Amino acid sequence: TLKANEQALASMKVGLTPDWIVHAACKVFDLVKPTIETPLIKGLLDPCTNSHLKPNIPAEKCYDKKDDGLKMSNSWEGYHVLLNPPYENQVQWRFINRAINEVEWERCPGVILVCRNSTDTSYFQRLLPFPRVHLRRTAVQFKDYNHTPIGFGICVFCIVSPTHPRQREMYQHFFDEFHGAGEFNIPVDAEFAKSQPFIDLTTRLHRTACKSYRDSWIACDVCDRWREIPFEQMLKARKAAVWQCSDSFALGCGAPLTRREVQAFSVAKAETNTVLVASKAEGKNGPPALYATDMLDVEQEGTEAAAEDADDERD
Repeated sequence: TLKANEQALASMKVGLTPDWIVHAACKVFDLVKPTIETPLIKGLLDPCTNSHLKPNIPAEKCYDKKDDGLKMSNSWEGYHVLLNPPYENQVQWRFINRAINEVEWERCPGVILVCRNSTDTSYFQRLLPFPRVHLRRTAVQFKDYNHTPIGFGICVFCIVSPTHPRQREMYQHFFDEFHGAGEFNIPVDAEFAKSQPFIDLTTRLHRTACKSYRDSWIACDVCDRWREIPFEQMLKARKAAVWQCSDSFALGCGAPLTRREVQAFSVAKAETNTVLVASKAEGKNGPPALYATDMLDVEQEGTEAAAEDADDERD
């Protein structure tokens, strides 16, 4: 039956690694990407290959299910590893434990691990020391799935020994290659969470989020319509505590609303869209938390100015 055929096909799916992850791993480990002339990636090991004849990851060395990449007789030593193990828990944790051991025992220079985002498992706790990226659904796209497998998210870890001379370089490359595909995370303990570097980090990330990922909406104090303006102009408006369309648009309040502005603040009525307006108080007093970092800048400027005044008085 059709249902039986679909179940049979689903059972054959193994989650083939997307090409972009293979190429990104090459950049992290500084390996040469495959070409027609050199189809295999020298220095790379895939301990869970789908096939020796047509490997999805064209690694120099591969172990398939029959070989069993978990056997200690199948050495990983000297190879960079791209590991996308089977997603059954009883198999996955064994591969992950071996990957960590191979790195910590300094037999492997580094491992890129693609695994389930199972934060409640013991193997995930063993991965605590290593940076990871929680991939967006659109970034996974295993080759043998039309969509990401339903029921769990996917993480990519970069596992490098703290004693490896290229640890910092590989972690930097890992960030460069993978952070755009999801949410990049680093390990944090209680001591670091209480430190000034942690506050500095969250402050920088806060400003980045405001600038890159939040919509900068403000209501005009004249026409009372909501408008979307560039982030830097929003910061100026916050400092001035007032804003008019003429501050950002040459035509002032006569500037027509964009399609996005109409869609964001309109309601359907009698087959037409009626644009919503804000009270002037809302226009001037938007959510301050979004721009808290800007207030820090203002406080810093005030502190510096006070120090200069004190110096003048002493002079």
